[in-house]
Amino acid sequence: MPEAKPAAKKAPAGKDAAAKPAPKEAPPQEAPAAPSTEAPPEDQSPTAEEPTGVFLKKPDSVSVENGKDTVIVAKLNGKELPAKPAVKWFKGKWLELGSKSGARFSFKESHDAASNVYTVELHITKVVLGDRGDYRIEVKAKDFCDSCAFNIDVESPRQDSAGQSLESFKRSSEAKSDTAGELDFSGLLKKRRASMRGLPSSMASPTSGAC
Repeated sequence: MPEAKPAAKKAPAGKDAAAKPAPKEAPPQEAPAAPSTEAPPEDQSPTAEEPTGVFLKKPDSVSVENGKDTVIVAKLNGKELPAKPAVKWFKGKWLELGSKSGARFSFKESHDAASNVYTVELHITKVVLGDRGDYRIEVKAKDFCDSCAFNIDVESPRQDSAGQSLESFKRSSEAKSDTAGELDFSGLLKKRRASMRGLPSSMASPTSGAC
């Protein structure tokens, strides 16, 4: 009879547990924060950048109706200037506007000491079609020099479909209304004299006894 093999000895449960440490649990990962969609408060809203350089306000290009007045305004930053500026206005590149340009052109300058801002103005009264074109303002102060260009466009008077100026039509219609209902006596007298010339003398000069 074959001999029975001895059963394998099992290791104590406690020793196996000590030999194999339990795996550590990974710490839970935090989900990335979603970007905020809330609008920033009004006091924290981004503000527009302040203009830099000597021109705080550049002269605007304008379109003016013929016969109307216009004013071109520019503001200069005195903090960027080494001294009081000398301002000149030009039409085109070299035609300087000044006291000799005529009574329609005038110039105005003012200085705000608190903000150190210079305000310069070009006034043109009763603009004509010849004023249309490119202009330039030039600023000089010691060794400093800067300029800025702008344009003035002059519109001709409005016209109807027949090409007649509405303004002239209005004036002619007003003149006709003043004389409406009046007879042209000079024309009537001329017609009467012409008709009497073809009649015999006896008919042209009535007798004393005629009624």
